[in-house]
Amino acid sequence: MDNQPETPETMGTRRYLDLLAAQLHALPPDVRAEQREEVRLHLQAMAAACRELGSGPESAEREALARFGDPVQVGKSIARKYWPPDVLPGSFLLAFGTATLWLTVFYGLFIGSLLFLQNWYLSASADLDGYEHAYPSLNQGAVYFVVVVH
Repeated sequence: MDNQPETPETMGTRRYLDLLAAQLHALPPDVRAEQREEVRLHLQAMAAACRELGSGPESAEREALARFGDPVQVGKSIARKYWPPDVLPGSFLLAFGTATLWLTVFYGLFIGSLLFLQNWYLSASADLDGYEHAYPSLNQGAVYFVVVVH
């Protein structure tokens, strides 16, 4: 069995377009479909030009695929049109994850400090046993804090 890597000349148009579309995974579905269709039309036009020059249908398709180039590189160059070169699509997810982590830590520390203050307040009020008549609100249960995050 021949284990040579797949080249544009050895793959069909559908496989070529699938590999190209895989590089566009970060783009919206309608943009992916539009780009795939545009490349398909270009490939058909190139194959038609090759047939006019005397190539057979299969060899014209292979030649058009070869001339169009590596589908992975073509797909990446199309994707770069939609994403700035210094911003990778995954970096948005990384930024969101980092922000979520920091907010979780911050609010965790904030809530933890509130619970500490609550426990300190309750333990301080327990030291006033016998003085309930002077401070009736001190022993009426827990103090609750509500945090609203927008």
